[in-house]
Amino acid sequence: MVLRARVHESKPMVGMILAFKNHPSHPLAAIPARVIYVWPRFRSGDYLVTLEYDRPIKFKNEFITRIDAFMSELQPGY
Repeated sequence: MVLRARVHESKPMVGMILAFKNHPSHPLAAIPARVIYVWPRFRSGDYLVTLEYDRPIKFKNEFITRIDAFMSELQPGY
């Protein structure tokens, strides 16, 4: 619970490089993307951000260049 609170403490900023947390079952894990939009904070305290990938990423039967994600799902994407 403490870790979750820390994720919410810092407000994400446009231009940050983030990636989905490393999970073997998550096809987008550890692929860096740039934050292009920060949505208003949810009641839970979590932020929703829009990520943009440098090149299209194959996800299931399509290619994506942008995806929305909660900060609690993300980690720094060096």
